[in-house]
Amino acid sequence: MIKSLQMEQFEFVRWFTDDDYSKLKSIISYHKDKNNTESQLTWLQSHSDEVIKIHEDYYIDERNRQWNNYKERVKDHNKKLDNIKNGGQEYCICGSLLKWYRGEFAGCSNFSDQTKQHKSYNYRTDDIATENDLEIKISDNYLSSICKIIKTKHNIKIQASNLYEFYVLNKVKLFRDDISREKYGKVKESSALSKKRELLIKSILEKNKIRFGYQRKIMYKIKGYKETHAIPDFIAMINNDFLIIEQKKNIDNCFDYQVEKYKSLLEFMYPNKGIQIVYVIEEDNESINDYMPNYPVLTLDKFKDFIS
Repeated sequence: MIKSLQMEQFEFVRWFTDDDYSKLKSIISYHKDKNNTESQLTWLQSHSDEVIKIHEDYYIDERNRQWNNYKERVKDHNKKLDNIKNGGQEYCICGSLLKWYRGEFAGCSNFSDQTKQHKSYNYRTDDIATENDLEIKISDNYLSSICKIIKTKHNIKIQASNLYEFYVLNKVKLFRDDISREKYGKVKESSALSKKRELLIKSILEKNKIRFGYQRKIMYKIKGYKETHAIPDFIAMINNDFLIIEQKKNIDNCFDYQVEKYKSLLEFMYPNKGIQIVYVIEEDNESINDYMPNYPVLTLDKFKDFIS
């Protein structure tokens, strides 16, 4: 999916109709009957050479992507510091302006306010010489990403748990040692926890008498592509403008391209509305990937204050 969608790229955008819901239910039922475990494993084995090569290529592609991202992060980080040093405006994670200090670093101009989180910034040197020196981080959900690649190429839905069994039976070394059969039982538990988080956010919105839509589906079509749909967690109406609320487990699960897609869809349907974005997370930990989204990241308690 394109990271930043321009409105002229859309052929149409609309809320789901009753007919859309009926068709989606029929498609889900069809694929559930057709794509059972036996048929998936049979398909994987009959395409074994290609599926194993996709696994090998995934690491190469991910290494290239992370190397390019690293180079861009260093470049953007230092460019941001240059801007602050030259009097330009950049903002701390608390929302206050960053200021250049004599110790050759940028810090928050409101750092004395200890009720908020702050962050300081130093120049970064490009100290990793080649992409072979970069520590490649492979997601524990990377098998699901490979399933999406297979779906795009062959239009067949494969469950990650079945792909795992295929690779194990074919003695393919996985890129992570913590992926196991037990993991896929935990995925169901994680999904249940996600639902609980969503219910808590729903309760907070209701308590504050805020109008909102919960997982309202949006049908859309980009020129040159098939029509598809998006499912934002929450779209609230505050002061006649929209607030997109996306709940995640932690900051490393907050992906701006996802919420920016939702924003583009709403902008197409409601060009005169203001649109804000906020993440609500369960685990208030620092990013393990030195990652900071472009939108506020709030714990449930902070979200209560934000919304009231």
